[in-house]
Amino acid sequence: MGLLAGIALLVVCELKAARKYPITANALDGAGVAVLFATFFSAHALWQLMPVVPTFFAMALVAATAVVLAIRRDSLFIALLGLVGGFATPFMLSSALDRPLSLFGYLVILNVGLAWVAYRKGWPLLTTLSVAFTTIHQWMWVVRFLNASQIGVALAVFLVFPILAFAGLILARRHDSKLDEQFEQIAVAAAVLPMLFAAYLAMIPEFGARYGLLFSFLFLMVAGLTAVAIWRGPQKLHLFGAGSTLFVFAVWLISSYVASWPGIVVFMALFILFFLLVPEIAKRVGRPLEGKAEHSVLAAPGLLFVFPALVAIEPKCSAP
Repeated sequence: MGLLAGIALLVVCELKAARKYPITANALDGAGVAVLFATFFSAHALWQLMPVVPTFFAMALVAATAVVLAIRRDSLFIALLGLVGGFATPFMLSSALDRPLSLFGYLVILNVGLAWVAYRKGWPLLTTLSVAFTTIHQWMWVVRFLNASQIGVALAVFLVFPILAFAGLILARRHDSKLDEQFEQIAVAAAVLPMLFAAYLAMIPEFGARYGLLFSFLFLMVAGLTAVAIWRGPQKLHLFGAGSTLFVFAVWLISSYVASWPGIVVFMALFILFFLLVPEIAKRVGRPLEGKAEHSVLAAPGLLFVFPALVAIEPKCSAP
């Protein structure tokens, strides 16, 4: 009954007569999408009529249908229903089993589809909500399932979505300065949020022990923020990366230091050279750092605090 009702609503709204009343038809399209989501979820969760995998694909298909209808009808309302249903699907069908590749592979596809609709129609709200819901899913997975053996998977997960955000920004410029600025701000937020994950890893000794992965991830994020800051701005992104680097090093030394001598010195040298060279690189490409961004070079001497900290906590450093 639920499937028949939902499909009937969508079919009726495709009739020529229905399109004479676009507001009513769009509302009924939205109702059909909502009925289908509720039906598939209930069939699995309440009545055990469908296994989890077919239910997952069925709900993903409903989300894709909502995206197609949103484009055809130029309806942000239908697109938002598809977004909410699409992001709710993994949550509603979650289990005690950990399947990060399936979960985040699905979220990548969902983000790409919604970003395409958002850029095509000029709906920055879609990308804003996509970033917010993706971040919620990432942290829910971290809290429920993350352990030391999965650090590599987690770092890849937190890297791929900022890359997608900026790839979409590059490929889909609308030549509308106001909309471009809004999409750019959303992409910047998507790039800044993973820095919180680096700080989280540094705080937990179990994760901080994998310092090679932690500081490699941190360097990739800082280098990416710097590239964006020089290429298109805002330049404060580089300053944010510099401050985050000092913070993560400090937190790691206080909370998670393990016998890392002399490997940690290699990472420290890498960051120091990076922050010393960035101002010169920016000048050579014709985009010199200005204002507060110029102060980011102070992160290089600032990182020298690691040496006295190592002397205090690592016996091998007393006579290197």
